[in-house]
Parts: sequence; C-alpha cells; structure tokens
Amino acid sequence: MSQQELKERQKQVVEAEQRVQLLKQKVNTARSKADAFNKEGRRSQLTEAELNAVKPDVKVYKSVGRMFVMRPKEELIKEQQDKQNMCEEEVKKALALDDQLTKSLTEAESDFNRIYTQFIEEMKLMQGAK
Repeated sequence: MSQQELKERQKQVVEAEQRVQLLKQKVNTARSKADAFNKEGRRSQLTEAELNAVKPDVKVYKSVGRMFVMRPKEELIKEQQDKQNMCEEEVKKALALDDQLTKSLTEAESDFNRIYTQFIEEMKLMQGAK
C-alpha cells in the first residue's frame, strides 16, 4: 500500500469518526429539546390547575415584561392549554427526530467500526511486509 493510499484511508477513518460525533451531538440536542418541552408542558399543566382552583370572582393577572395586566381567567386557561398542545407536538417532533438520528448514528458507528478495522488490518499487513 502506497503512502497516498494510506493517507486516503486515514482520511476516511477521520471523516467517519467526525460523522459519528456530529450525530451524537444531534441526538443529544433532540433529547434536550424533548426534555425542555416536557418540562414546559408540565409547568403549563400546573399553572392551568392553579387557575382552575381560583374562584371566579378573583382578579387574575398576566405578566407582560415588567408589568402585570389583568386578564380574564378563561383567557389565561386557554393560553395554558394552547401551550400544552404546542409542547406535546414539539415533543413528538423531537422524539421522531431522535429516533431517526439514533438509527443514523447506529449506521455511522457500524461504518466507522468497519472502516477502522480495515485500516488497522492494512496497517498490520504493511508492518508485517516490512
């Protein structure tokens, strides 16, 4: 095996390893997004439960920047329900992306292992030939 072929093999190994690392980062990002949306959805559920426990004659306020604006209780409950629905959809998207990326990661790891094993075998053959 010539030096040019050896460098080409090394390049393939490095590229395969970089692809695996990139996919691992993407999987972690997708899982983090799913966790964040789960937490946000749970907070929204708790807020809705607290709003439902409030008596109808109690004034309810919504934070807007550095001030509070009085809003009808039903409007705030509707906002929390909408937020929960949005979070559920985003969690589904993130988990679907996670599944897709996990499959790609498995394939990339398999390719990397195959390429790396071939490279090591060729290196041993070269050293044995010398």
